[in-house]
Amino acid sequence: MLTLTPLQSDNFTRANVSPLTSPWALDEFGDPGLKIAGDVCECSSASAECVQFFTLADMPNDQYATVTFGASVPSGAGFQIYFRATDGGDTVGNVDWSGYLFRYLVGSWAVVLPGSNTILIGSGLTIASGDTITVAAVGTTIYVYHNSTLLGSKVDTNYSSGSVALVAFDNSSTADVQFSNFVIGSAAVASASGIFLGSVRQVSGIPSGQPDVFLGTVKVIGSAPAGANNPYLGHINVVASPDAGRSNPTLGEVVIVESAPANDGDPWLGSVVTE
Repeated sequence: MLTLTPLQSDNFTRANVSPLTSPWALDEFGDPGLKIAGDVCECSSASAECVQFFTLADMPNDQYATVTFGASVPSGAGFQIYFRATDGGDTVGNVDWSGYLFRYLVGSWAVVLPGSNTILIGSGLTIASGDTITVAAVGTTIYVYHNSTLLGSKVDTNYSSGSVALVAFDNSSTADVQFSNFVIGSAAVASASGIFLGSVRQVSGIPSGQPDVFLGTVKVIGSAPAGANNPYLGHINVVASPDAGRSNPTLGEVVIVESAPANDGDPWLGSVVTE
C-alpha cells in the first residue's frame, strides 16, 4: 500500500490553449505539445505523439503521477507517462530519453526502459471515462495502478530521480485521448499500523453449535503488562474443547513473541487458527 501526497495538479479547467503553458513545458526536440479544448487536455496534432513535461521545483525522487480520463480511450489511440525522466534532446520515445515509461495501446500496457527493455507488462486493460492510472517510484520499486487496483510492481535500480511527462497519441482525432485531471506528488510505502492480520486459516472440527467461524474478541492494548513485549500477538488458537466452565468458543492461547516479522508493523497478529 502506498501513501500518496499531492504536491501540484492541473484539472485543465480554463480557456483553450495550445500548447499548454507553465507549469507545462515542451520537450527540447520540439515535439508537438498538448492542448486544452473544452476543459480537457488532448493531443494538439492528429497522428502525432504530443508530449509535455510537468515542471515542479524539487520534484521528489520518491514520486507519483496520476492521470484521470475525460473519455474512454478507443482502440488505436494511446498514451504514455514518463516518470523519473530526463529529456535527452531527441524526439519523444527515443533512447536518449532516460527514465521509466508507462505506455498504453489497444488494451496492452507496459513499463519500459529506453531501448524498449520491458520490465512490466500486461493486457486486457480498458480505460473508461473517469478511470485513473497512477505510476509511482519509491526507492527501487516502481508501481502501476488502474483506479485502486495494483497492476504490477517491480524492483529496478536504473533511475533514481527525474521529472514527469505526459504523452498522448491519437488514432483518427485529437480528441481520442482526453485527460481531465493530472496530479503529481511524493510517494511512500505505508508502514503497517494498528493490527496487521498475517493469516487466517479455517480447518475442520468447529465446536458443536458454533457458527463457522466465530472469533469472539481480539483486543490489542496500548501498554503491555510489565515485562511483556509490547504488544506483538504471535498466534491465537480457537480450541475445540474449552476448559471446564468456559463457553464455546474460547480463546485458547495468546503468545507474546519477541519481535514482529521483518517489515511488519507493531502490533502484528501472526495467525488465527480455528480447530
